[in-house]
Amino acid sequence: MGIHMLCDTLIYREGDFSNFLDRFVHFFRLYYGVRTVVDEAWHIIQDTPLAPSFNMGRALYKFDGHLGPSCQSLLDLINRASLGNELTKIYRQAVESLQSCLNVIEGRDERHIGINAVTTWPILMKMEFGELIEKRRPEALVILAHYACLLHRFSDFWLFGDSGAYIIQEVTAYLGPEWGEWVAWPNQVLRS
Repeated sequence: MGIHMLCDTLIYREGDFSNFLDRFVHFFRLYYGVRTVVDEAWHIIQDTPLAPSFNMGRALYKFDGHLGPSCQSLLDLINRASLGNELTKIYRQAVESLQSCLNVIEGRDERHIGINAVTTWPILMKMEFGELIEKRRPEALVILAHYACLLHRFSDFWLFGDSGAYIIQEVTAYLGPEWGEWVAWPNQVLRS
């Protein structure tokens, strides 16, 4: 159900960018619910034949402590913005999860694993991140634009289509030129 809702959100856009963000937050909450159910049932899952797959997935998306250049630049901007410990912690987790997904995409040749990594990032997020998107916090929208680079990478896949380009362009327009440095990498990805 989550994948179908993601497709509806990304591909079947109705209205303006604000409406898209509202729908993305709705999808995000549903996806977060899936994570909550899995977390609560983790001890039960460990006693089933599904355990090896779930354990492999957790290991695959565990942050290795190293940020690539694009995620490091983004985190540096966040740290310099002096947003306070709580916001910075939420954003750091989002950027580290994004890097984990990038690592999976860049470290594997199998296309289906890369596509899975793109759909995994929202599951890795904390609910507070979705709330920050809902509040239209600029930094959260910038992180969403960075996530859109993953969507854009697989734009030929039916589930994502042109959604990555749409998000990058809309976030850039919504935030305006004063946020240009923050969205430089997503726009570079879009041009390449």
